[in-house]
Amino acid sequence: ASYFELRNEYQKLSRRLALSEMKLNEIGSSVYSVTEGLTLDDLRYCINQIMEKDYEVCLLFSKTDDGYFYVVSSKQKDVRPIANSLKDVLGGKGGGKSEYSQGKTGAVSEDAIRQFES
Repeated sequence: ASYFELRNEYQKLSRRLALSEMKLNEIGSSVYSVTEGLTLDDLRYCINQIMEKDYEVCLLFSKTDDGYFYVVSSKQKDVRPIANSLKDVLGGKGGGKSEYSQGKTGAVSEDAIRQFES
């Protein structure tokens, strides 16, 4: 197998493992998770798989060396207000469309989770 085939297979298996080990916390019809070591690509893969289960909103964080990546998605709700509140509460950066947003924050806090709940 070529290097690219092996790399693609590694990424696929790595993402499946990350998804299987992710602890999902349900809040009503929505779900969130805080994990570590995942890239934005990994988080996008995970959120796409999770959203197949018809959650209203899904919010995923992954700890990095200098903060947290996040992705938020919904098929039913505009997620931009959630992303904006994350940026306000946590001092992050990011953006996206009404059904999907991503970015980076300096931290994750209980205040951020409370923003997600409302």
